[in-house]
Amino acid sequence: MSKDKIRISVDTPLMGHGQPSVSLEHSRRFTRSLTLGLKTQWEMGALIISPSIDYYDHCFQIPIVMDYGASLAGMVLCGLGPFVITGILSRHWFEPTRDLQKRRKAAALRTQQAARIAQMKDAASRDVQLMFYSVQGIIRAENARSGLIITRAIFGNLALEEKRLACQKRLHDLHERRQARENKLSEQQDNDSDNDDEWEDDDEELEVALTAEAAEYVQDSYMVDVTVPLQNLVVDGRLTMLKASKTHIEGFYDPCPGDRKHLQIEYTFGNRHMSVTQKESAPIQLPLLLSSAHLVHDPTE
Repeated sequence: MSKDKIRISVDTPLMGHGQPSVSLEHSRRFTRSLTLGLKTQWEMGALIISPSIDYYDHCFQIPIVMDYGASLAGMVLCGLGPFVITGILSRHWFEPTRDLQKRRKAAALRTQQAARIAQMKDAASRDVQLMFYSVQGIIRAENARSGLIITRAIFGNLALEEKRLACQKRLHDLHERRQARENKLSEQQDNDSDNDDEWEDDDEELEVALTAEAAEYVQDSYMVDVTVPLQNLVVDGRLTMLKASKTHIEGFYDPCPGDRKHLQIEYTFGNRHMSVTQKESAPIQLPLLLSSAHLVHDPTE
């Protein structure tokens, strides 16, 4: 929800009284109720830095006077200060805090709606079973014309799926590294056995941490396989989905209420393997134009 606003103003005195001043203000809206800003005002004699917090229409501002005169450092600080400070605060404080709050709210929401999610999952499973035979007929017809075949489709919080795959890859690399070290030790005797014990301890601690992290990513809790429901929607080699939530389609359900969801589809068309990922409510029309942006594998190459 962050929105950046930049305002530059130049104040000139009337009737020759006072000195001209230049001010630059940078504000960023983090939530509906919280906006942070930083204003730097440079005059011929001083530099005034004013951080501000706007919370529920209540504005708090603290001016800090810094005597830089007309130096180059003062002008640089006036121009870059607001962007640097708000960027640091956003990256290392507010965005991580906001993401943590979102994850906690989503987890609490899933706990509250666990029974309802289980009911929707059972209903979706029954829908998939009922459409199984019709989908087999669609697949045979599409294979005959080298048409549209959905090879894999998943719906849900794909960001968690990426973290799960990254965790699995690190575990796989760790096991390969351990196997390679064991093979090396079996071929030659290593005198520095203490150092090997330290490496083994480090690997064991890392393996325990990665295993615990991987256990948190239970696929059923944030993702659902929708390959069969999407294939059931294919008509004459085309799949068309309007701009609307996908949770109301037969065979779909919302596995993670409150989370940002995407639909990822891998399919073949004309002996080419394609992939596309769209937001939950975005319209979809397959097949796409055969562009390299979505081409996974081209057997003619």
